[in-house]
Amino acid sequence: MIIAIGLGLIGLLLIYFEFFVPGGILGVIGAITILASIALFAWENIPVYWTFFYVLSLIALLITTIRLALWILKKKPSMYADDDQSGYVASQYDETLIGIVGKALTDLKPAGYIEVNGAQYQAISESMYIKKGESVKIISGEGFRYKVRSLS
Repeated sequence: MIIAIGLGLIGLLLIYFEFFVPGGILGVIGAITILASIALFAWENIPVYWTFFYVLSLIALLITTIRLALWILKKKPSMYADDDQSGYVASQYDETLIGIVGKALTDLKPAGYIEVNGAQYQAISESMYIKKGESVKIISGEGFRYKVRSLS
């Protein structure tokens, strides 16, 4: 019975550590350890109500463990982004190129590359296939690429 309780506590500890060392392995091993603990506890020659009490206790401790880990993560985020994003620059398109005409460097089916003012950019066609060499007009931008319309 002591071994079963020990396995249950080790399983809870592994699930707790899963929140701080992501990857899923610790959580899976912790869940397997808890299930083995329940099986080992049920294997003992004790009344059924003690096994039921043990399972309920493990469930209550599991919920408490998860809530504690989430509370700690919210209070002191380690690897998760916080509110301070200074220095972070998202990829962004050049708004001055909207309305400019260029040509398709590759077939756009629907994505490919265009050339505008001697520079190469990623683009996606508005609605249809655009052949290499066709004239295109930049109509908008999204992230790091431009949305283009064929002029043919």
